[in-house]
Amino acid sequence: EKACYKMRVLISSSGRMRVEAHPLTRIPVSNYAPSTSQYFINTILSGFLPTSVPTWNVFVDTKPISVSPFTTFKTTYRDHYNNARNRLAEMAASYGNSNQNEILVYNDAFQLMEGSITNVAIIKRKDDDLNKMRFVTPALASGCLCGTMRYYLLKKSLIDEHPLDVRDLKEGDIVILFNGVMGCVKGIIRKSLK
Repeated sequence: EKACYKMRVLISSSGRMRVEAHPLTRIPVSNYAPSTSQYFINTILSGFLPTSVPTWNVFVDTKPISVSPFTTFKTTYRDHYNNARNRLAEMAASYGNSNQNEILVYNDAFQLMEGSITNVAIIKRKDDDLNKMRFVTPALASGCLCGTMRYYLLKKSLIDEHPLDVRDLKEGDIVILFNGVMGCVKGIIRKSLK
């Protein structure tokens, strides 16, 4: 049987390499076989579809993290994210046994950076047409990860880059979470900084 995978490559400082394969969601075989583009939209970009519902619980961290090369680049040195995820476990306990929980981290200037395992985009109304929405991701200057999915979404003009103040986020706000393995999903902020 033919299967499709997303690949993750990890390289150590000594040059050792490990490759992980993550299976892509399969669409059941039916009379309708979507095109490759439609499959990509329905799975990887599904968080942008107006019909998609928030499936992730999102919490804003209670402590800032310091910006460093270990926040900007993907490494396995991630104590700052692990500590945030420990705080997440406490906050998410009242929302059941869901494993779809994310915590948003911010820097010392209260600039939103990202999630502990995802990049993030905030849904905002366009200034010139309040009936239309735009998706804003934190600027790289915040210290966020320069992720591959983030890069792709910026290049395709699906998201804009702009500094975001974490104190402006409110409980009930809908956000888009994304990374190269899980694609794009919607989340709802359950606990804000205030």
